Amino acid sequence: ANTTMMTIFVNTASGPAFTNPGPLCQNDAPVSLPTTSNNGISGTWSPASIDPSGGSDVTATFTPDNGECANAVMMTVAVNTATDPTFNNPGPLCQNDAPVSLPTTSNNGISGTWSPASIDPSGGNDVTATFTPDNGQCANTVMMTVAVNTASDPTFNNPGPLCENDAPVSLPTTSNNGISGTWSPASIDPSGGNDVTATFTPDAGQCANTVMMTVAVNTATDPTFNNPGPLC
Repeated sequence: ANTTMMTIFVNTASGPAFTNPGPLCQNDAPVSLPTTSNNGISGTWSPASIDPSGGSDVTATFTPDNGECANAVMMTVAVNTATDPTFNNPGPLCQNDAPVSLPTTSNNGISGTWSPASIDPSGGNDVTATFTPDNGQCANTVMMTVAVNTASDPTFNNPGPLCENDAPVSLPTTSNNGISGTWSPASIDPSGGNDVTATFTPDAGQCANTVMMTVAVNTATDPTFNNPGPLC
C-alpha cells in the first residue's frame, strides 16, 4: 500500500456578538436576551433574561447550540440603583393657609409630576401627595405627607350687655386661649344705643380663625313720675 496524506480542515470558533442592553435601572422591567447573536449564532442564555430589580450588575452566559462552531461567551449588564427624589416638606400648614404648589424638580435634580400638584389645607387634614419621576430617569416614585393644623377659634368674654350711657369698653388683644390679634373696632362704644359687632383678626403666624363678637347694648330708659302739681 502507498503512503498517503489527508488534510483535516479546522474552522476557528466564532465569538457570538450581542448588543448589551445596559445600563438598566433598578426599576426597569426584566429584559429578555436574544437566542440568536448579531452574527447568526443560535444558542441559549443562562439566565434567559436580565432582571435588574436587585440593583446590582447581572452577568449572563451564552452557550451556542450543538453543531455551531462558536465559543460560549459571558455578558455583564450594568444596573443602576434607583434614586429617591428628595423635597423640602412645606408643612406644617394651617387650615387657613392658601394652597401650596409642589416643585416639579426635586432637590437632587429629578424631574416629574405630583398628584395632587398642590397641597390644599382647607380640609383641615394632613395631605399625602405622590411624586412620579419622568421617563428616562433612574428614580423611585415617592410619597410625601404634609401636616395640616386645624385653625382655632379665639375665645373672649363678651362684655355685654352694656347700657347706652356706659363708657366705651376696650377689647383685649389676646384671647382667652392665647391668640393675639387686633379688633375692629378696638373698643365697644354703646352711646349709639344699638348692639355693636366687632371683628377680631389674629396676628400672622398663628393658626387661628377670624371671629366676630356682638355686644348687646340696652337703650337707656327715662324714669317716669306722677307730677304732684299744680300746688298752691
